[in-house]
Amino acid sequence: MGRSGPAPRPPARAATGRPRSSGPDRRSPYPLDMATELPPERCPPEAPPSSRRPADHKLVVPQGHWNAIARRDLLGRMFAPPPHEPRVVVLQAPAGHGKTSLLLQAEATCRARGCSTGWLTLDDTDDDASRLFDHLLDLADRLTPDSRHEASSHRGQLGRPPRESRVVERFASVSAAGAVFIDDVHFVRNRAALGLLADLLARPLPGIRWFIGTRTHLPIGSTRLVVTGHAMVIDAEALRFSPSEAREFFDQSLGARIPESELRAITEATEGWPAALQLYRLARASGDLVPGAWQGEVRGSGHLTEYLSENVLQFQEPRVRDFLLATCVLERMCADLCDEMLDRSDSAEMLGVLEQRGLFVRRLSTADGWFTYHMVFATFLRDQLRRGSTELVTQLHLRAASWFDTNGHLEEALRHYAAAGDLALAADVFDRWLDNLIPDGHMVTVERWLGIFPTEVLVRFPTLMVKVLWALAFLSRHQKRDEILHLWTATPRSSVGHGSADPAVVRGVIDVLADDLVESERFFDGIEPDPDGRANRFRTFELGVVCNARGYRHLAEGDLSRAIDVLSLGRRLNHRIGSMFALAYSTGKTALVLMSQARLVDALELWATTRSETMQHLEGSLAEASLVSGHISGLYESGEHDRLLAEFDEFRELIEVGAIHDYLVLAHRSVARAHALRGETAAAVSVLERGQGLAHAHQWPRAARLLVLERARLELLAGRSEQARVMVGGVARSTAGTVVRCSEEIEDEHIFAARLHLHRGSAERALEVIAPVLQIAARQGRALRQIKLQLLAAAAHKRLGDRLVAHRRLAAALDLAAPGNCRQSFLDEGDEILELLDAHRESVRSAPEGSAAAARRRFIEALRPDAVGREAGRGALGGPPERSAARIELTDREKEVLIMVGNSMTNVEIARATFVTQDTVKYHLKNIYAKVGARNRIHAVRIAQDRGYC
Repeated sequence: MGRSGPAPRPPARAATGRPRSSGPDRRSPYPLDMATELPPERCPPEAPPSSRRPADHKLVVPQGHWNAIARRDLLGRMFAPPPHEPRVVVLQAPAGHGKTSLLLQAEATCRARGCSTGWLTLDDTDDDASRLFDHLLDLADRLTPDSRHEASSHRGQLGRPPRESRVVERFASVSAAGAVFIDDVHFVRNRAALGLLADLLARPLPGIRWFIGTRTHLPIGSTRLVVTGHAMVIDAEALRFSPSEAREFFDQSLGARIPESELRAITEATEGWPAALQLYRLARASGDLVPGAWQGEVRGSGHLTEYLSENVLQFQEPRVRDFLLATCVLERMCADLCDEMLDRSDSAEMLGVLEQRGLFVRRLSTADGWFTYHMVFATFLRDQLRRGSTELVTQLHLRAASWFDTNGHLEEALRHYAAAGDLALAADVFDRWLDNLIPDGHMVTVERWLGIFPTEVLVRFPTLMVKVLWALAFLSRHQKRDEILHLWTATPRSSVGHGSADPAVVRGVIDVLADDLVESERFFDGIEPDPDGRANRFRTFELGVVCNARGYRHLAEGDLSRAIDVLSLGRRLNHRIGSMFALAYSTGKTALVLMSQARLVDALELWATTRSETMQHLEGSLAEASLVSGHISGLYESGEHDRLLAEFDEFRELIEVGAIHDYLVLAHRSVARAHALRGETAAAVSVLERGQGLAHAHQWPRAARLLVLERARLELLAGRSEQARVMVGGVARSTAGTVVRCSEEIEDEHIFAARLHLHRGSAERALEVIAPVLQIAARQGRALRQIKLQLLAAAAHKRLGDRLVAHRRLAAALDLAAPGNCRQSFLDEGDEILELLDAHRESVRSAPEGSAAAARRRFIEALRPDAVGREAGRGALGGPPERSAARIELTDREKEVLIMVGNSMTNVEIARATFVTQDTVKYHLKNIYAKVGARNRIHAVRIAQDRGYC
């Protein structure tokens, strides 16, 4: 490209309101001197990039064309009398079949009926679940003028992802009947984004109807909805003009009746394709197209379209033709933009003329003067333009890019610079745009755009590479991350870049993600966050992440008070810049600190609140995986096993892809223990083996070791202490240390060693292991860890016959656990602890209210009704647990699957209906058969019918 770095940014707007720069030649290649009677319409001044909402133009209903034909038959089907009126209408056909026109007529029909309506037009920038989510929330707000929504109303709804819960809640809050129109959905290909749409369409919301326009079939559940009578799909064949509609179209638009033979010929040749009929109208209206002359010129509708397009373009005045060719490179356009590209001042008038003539120009809104070309005609124009001067195409893209850049539309500037082949300027724009993309958590968008840049461009922008590393690290794209990191390391620092991106911070974060706390700290040394917020947005984001990493380290080192303070500062910094992505991580880590302090109620509330407020910004990220995994561990400690299993089922793929070492252990260990409590040992082992394999694949030996310890614990539950000892390679010999990760609070080498000694009949050796570890946990304020250690010590003293000391140990554990309702640690340790609890309750039966003993009594009584916990607890320190299928209930998802089995649905159909994989369906069925004691599918249905499930 012949440049050592990016060209200077275009200067600010001149007083004339049109930007000038010393970049490409701004003289128009097309002389435009046309004057019209239409009033000029200019784009209003735009807000600064930091405050403008770039998606607003997507939420405005386009303006229908003046000669659009009313599709009465199709509208009659779409608005059939209840109960036949479909809840979801999908228009599915290639470009040019009139999908948008029909959607506009349906929107007008809804408004005429008194319905509130919302419109969303998507494009290729929306293939990112977090961006799509934001659009949908905006769309719901437009249906509900009074958009005061209580964030707490869906906290804790964990059977489905919170982003869906929030959108569903927002649409459900629409007080009157509403209709949602989403056009060009074919641009969405991201699995998570499609899942979001599918979930919305699948949920009946009172008064809400959905109208979808797409060029291709999408996996959004429309087929199933059609089968169940909830949806209607209008395809290309139905969208073609009938002979009567074609007659009406020509009579209305031409103002004269064309011969029946000509009408029949053109309708048959185009197969009623609306775009081709419009082209024919335009060509015939010019007066130069001889009726019937085209019949010998073309073969098939594709050739006919090209032939007619050439005629339409050829018979326009030169000034109109030149304007069309010059502006067809734009996805959307306004007068100021076109003036800048053509060095003219009459583009507003020209756009009005094109709209009036029906030259495939659609007004995006009547307020701000944005227009777009219809895809069929735009494709033809761009092909014609490419046949000419390549240099001209490049110049047009550069001029468009300069205007978009100057006006703060960075993504469109990036697109045009890339189309012009100037990847250096594209990289400069990308570098600046990343200052907002990264803090906003739009990592998928970052990864998508990164793919256009070759190595030789990236090495000239080291700050860009540093920022990109954030996205790749948080998306767990390890191979690509390492490639960019190696490239950055080899890049001379004399290269250019925008702003400041501190490589030390992202390098330290990468080490944290690699489970190397010691190495990470050296990168953060000397970095002191500014609590007063004088740094720019990206730097503030970096400082917030430094706080997160330090809070993580302080938690591991046992400085819990300092961890809370540092994480609080991180939350303040991230909240100040609106970085929900980083805010969610720091808040989730704070919840783990609270759980370490046995403040489980507070931790669960913080997790639920954070997820309800931030999850839409986290799609597929490490932050989302961390929140989910941490919350699953909290649900286990509170004894809410059905909820944690449902949540793991929903987020299994996210956890396996996005969760790092500690969180991987927290999730898989909690799920395995929940299965073990239900007597589902095989399922527990399977979960642990899967987690262990993931830990090895990511080269996290510590995490893998912890999951091996948990598998060995299952052997102890089954009374096989020797197998457990062999599995872990003997009893841990290491000295108790002060560093304890969040995944090691309730189970590590020392706790397992103490438990193993107890199982092998050596209570004295168990107490020797427990004593120093407990002393450190008490000094550090790790209440949850103390509870576990005190219970093991109580069991050891009981076995030694020292019941008085055993009760003191138990009382200490109860005093720590009761305020935060930390129940599970007691139920996990089996009959010995349950017997001690019963005896202790009797000893404090007469304790006066308000005393510590009375609080212990109430907590013990709250534990007693937990039949499942007691059932599974037998054998935790003794023999294998007894199983009672009659006392094990199915989860809501399992009931749903069983009902579908009863309705003769196959595994494939169940997977589609529930938006999970077939393996997940098989997993549910295996659990169902085990719980109800079924021998096969038919037997399971019979048992379910007897129990009232279906």
